Amino acid sequence: MTLYIDIENKKLVQSFTSDRSVPIPTFMQGDNEPLELHLLEKGEETLYKEKALVVGTDFIRVAIARFKGYPKSLTYASGYTLNANGGAEIVLPLNTTAIEQAVQDNEYITAFLEVEYSNTEGKIVTILQTSCRLKNDLVDNAPSIELQDQFYDKVYIDEIFSKKSANLSDLSDKSESRSNLDVYAKSETYNKPEIDLQEALNLKKSNNLEDLENKPIARTNLNVYSKYETYSKNEIDAKDSTNLKVENNLSDVSNTEKVRLNLDVPRNQILAKFGMSGIFSISSLSPIGYHDAALADDLISKDNSTFLTTYLGNGEDYFLCTPYYGDYGIFSPQIQNNGSELNLGYVDYYDEETGDYISQEFRHKLSSPIEFGDKIALILKGSDFYLYKNIELVASGEIPSQLYIYNPTYVLCWGGLKKDLIYSNSIALPITKADANTLGFPYSVEDFINEKYPPSELLKSRFSDIQTEFTSDYSNELSYLKIVGGNSIGGKTQALKLSIIPTSYTRERIFKLSSRYWDICGVEYTVSFNIYLPTDNPNISKAQVRIGNVDLSSSGTIISKTNNIDNIGFILPKDEWQKVQFTINTNNQKGYPSLYLYKGASPNMQINTETSDTVYIRDIKVSCSQAIECFYYGATRGGVWKNLGASNCDLISYAEYSHPCEVSDEYVFRQNVSNFSYGISIPFENHPKNLELSKIILKFNSEIPDTSDETLPEVDRNIFNVSLDYNSEYMISEHLPAIPSYRSYIIYPKISNKGDFGNITIAPMNNINSGGTVEFVFRKAK
Repeated sequence: MTLYIDIENKKLVQSFTSDRSVPIPTFMQGDNEPLELHLLEKGEETLYKEKALVVGTDFIRVAIARFKGYPKSLTYASGYTLNANGGAEIVLPLNTTAIEQAVQDNEYITAFLEVEYSNTEGKIVTILQTSCRLKNDLVDNAPSIELQDQFYDKVYIDEIFSKKSANLSDLSDKSESRSNLDVYAKSETYNKPEIDLQEALNLKKSNNLEDLENKPIARTNLNVYSKYETYSKNEIDAKDSTNLKVENNLSDVSNTEKVRLNLDVPRNQILAKFGMSGIFSISSLSPIGYHDAALADDLISKDNSTFLTTYLGNGEDYFLCTPYYGDYGIFSPQIQNNGSELNLGYVDYYDEETGDYISQEFRHKLSSPIEFGDKIALILKGSDFYLYKNIELVASGEIPSQLYIYNPTYVLCWGGLKKDLIYSNSIALPITKADANTLGFPYSVEDFINEKYPPSELLKSRFSDIQTEFTSDYSNELSYLKIVGGNSIGGKTQALKLSIIPTSYTRERIFKLSSRYWDICGVEYTVSFNIYLPTDNPNISKAQVRIGNVDLSSSGTIISKTNNIDNIGFILPKDEWQKVQFTINTNNQKGYPSLYLYKGASPNMQINTETSDTVYIRDIKVSCSQAIECFYYGATRGGVWKNLGASNCDLISYAEYSHPCEVSDEYVFRQNVSNFSYGISIPFENHPKNLELSKIILKFNSEIPDTSDETLPEVDRNIFNVSLDYNSEYMISEHLPAIPSYRSYIIYPKISNKGDFGNITIAPMNNINSGGTVEFVFRKAK
């Protein structure tokens, strides 16, 4: 049996060229056929390569056992030989008594196959543990052997090994042992004259090197100066200028990259725990599908907004947010100069004195440089901005009136490296958790720093419940209110009529203005409706709006309201329609916005018989304009940003690089292709430099037929041709075989490039009427 083991992923695969899993191996009881093992490592140019084994240095052990049942250990083998194929041949006995006892009359049993590898350093690694089967044989084989026969017994061990407790007294030939160790017996020690002669040649510890015969030669051998050989001050200053200062903590080294290489330590980017989470987008990212007002509003639809992200700038200029690209006159905050400056944007103007057009940038020096991996918070309050590095304020000021705050639909800008993005166009988040707790708010900048998602209720807090008209077929019986639609009064139609249901006991009469439960504190809600409350009602004297069961002034801060409702939420009767509207910032109060009907000073009333008391209501709108958009990127290989926020709208880019923070040497560019029969031309804005194309991965949406028949015209054969910058010479020209749908097919270029190209062209393949994807995998040019 031949087994191929992927030792990195610890699994069985099909072959050197396929990493597909294989069925579990099945062994036949009684067999002694050699087991051929191939230990596979990740190849440089191919999928796998054979791990080189040295007999006597590298050791392999194989066992089959069970976790449950007796006996547990079924067979075991160690030691191997290398065959001509490069594999390790191991004879694993399958005629053991343990296997015979385990199988008995069963057709087969399930067990586990384990393979261990070690070397002379003693490090043991399990490179495979997988399920296997042991089938019962039908032909009697050679007599079964005991599993213990493969190991030393105690008698034999006692004969060949020395006991620790004997302190070498049980050695059979002590004279030969001393000879092997090159030591003397007691009878072979020096006599005193010989010792005295040897002692005369030694230095005495008590003399402190005074007995050296030639001290200058000794100093030369030790490479030290005498008292009379010190440098002059000028010489010391000249020599000191080339030394590193202790107090500088290696900041004065001239080439940090080379020092890291000499010390074999990585950059902090490589150690970043989010490693593969960032992407480098060479174009703007666009929303997919329908989105509501959340994404379409201006960045400052209210007075406040917050923008959060992780800085992956790696020393380069880095846009925090910008539409499409940072054009003149647009607010496009950018971290520059290795994280030391914030540029809010620039404007161009005409200088009448010089006759020149001048570009003016609005720069702010940061009090503390922003470094790779720092969390950034940009908070806008009106025209004032505040930039935080984690929770440290590093810059603040006023956004110049010359800079326009643009629509944030494309807030993920071109040429920017991103890992995550959280923003709200209407909330200035609290900075610390303590601030948030004081305000009763469920999220803060400090929570983002600790990599906590915003709570789902905050992400979904933006909503708008609208009930304008209530038709006559609307009917709803509540316990204490009768609700019927389709009513006309005061010049309005399709109104909802609320009537009191008689009860022989006291009850509150409550109508919910919205089915939306308010469960976020610290954000603004707006309630608006029209109400007709007749003055001749003998029972209903007024109405009150409450949040849950708490009045307005106790529920939070009233931002604005109409004159028809007071701060407590009371609405008095009036023989006309009254427009009621208020905006409130809730404070530690949750619940449904509801209308309480009062009889006198209390909403509790007892009415034994049905009356004509009615209240009319329509045009109800309950909304919250504040929420958070929360985008997190799922992987580096193309795809979409997942939006966990209010608009529930993903973003996509049709042209993007993965940029895995230097964790990997590979960069992946993924392109959707609508139909390969048309071919495609892909522009690269940045002209990628120091990257060479290492492979192309094709995947078709439908099966690709075999066109190997040489009688077919070349135009009808599936030949995949790729060129750079419209070059007449194809970098890749490969005849494709039959390929199943959605199966990856890998092509390795035969001609290398060194980057700095602006276009990749895939020639049409007339016989392939199918779309799919093509991934260009680049690696750093050597």
